[in-house]
Amino acid sequence: MTDQLKHAFDSIHADEQLKATTKDSVFRQMRRSQRPPVLFGRRTLQAVCVCMLLFIIGGVSVYFSPTTLVSIDINPSVELKINRFDTVIGIESFNSDGQALMQTVDVLYQPYSEAIDQIIASETVSTCLSENELLSIAVIKLDEQQGDSILQYITTATAQHKNAYCYALNKEQVSEAHTLGLSYGKYNAFLQLQQYDATITPEQVSQMTMREIRTLLFEFFDTESATQANRPHNGNGNRYGKGNN
Repeated sequence: MTDQLKHAFDSIHADEQLKATTKDSVFRQMRRSQRPPVLFGRRTLQAVCVCMLLFIIGGVSVYFSPTTLVSIDINPSVELKINRFDTVIGIESFNSDGQALMQTVDVLYQPYSEAIDQIIASETVSTCLSENELLSIAVIKLDEQQGDSILQYITTATAQHKNAYCYALNKEQVSEAHTLGLSYGKYNAFLQLQQYDATITPEQVSQMTMREIRTLLFEFFDTESATQANRPHNGNGNRYGKGNN
């Protein structure tokens, strides 16, 4: 193409300076139109890459952000972290029995329903239930709607087990649980026990089964009830009520 243009210009009889000026102008325009917009292309590519990176980072952050926590305590004490996609994204054990349990089940990155079913059906938990131990499952609702759905599912899943009970916990009330080395469920039990015995320690509660904790609570409650019954009163009943059962 360039050779053809040169030949065309050479065949035109005009002032040599005019021909040279015109020819240079045409060639400059051709080179300008053929030059790729390198700077614009690089900036566009960089912007696209940044957007993709932010999208990936944002997606990963959302995926690995727990929206509901489930504390499962019987003697093994474990907690499941569940994301907004109803998937288990983290598991934490709080005693040696919990660590042993986690080695027998595969629940990470599984739907929470499958994870909970698998744990309840595990040999460890089944054996504990057959030995009349208590299974406590606490749901900490970081997301209210999802937490309600998970609590409802667990309630249905444990309905056939007479020694199993589940409940919801307020996340603000159990913020110190992990600092004390306790699961949320056992931390709740620890707070109840401290109402009766201020000397009890988190370490003691950590090593107790939920059955042992419940038995101790009943003993404290019965003792307190008997003490209150022997005191003069105006018929208002004992101050603990029925909520500690």
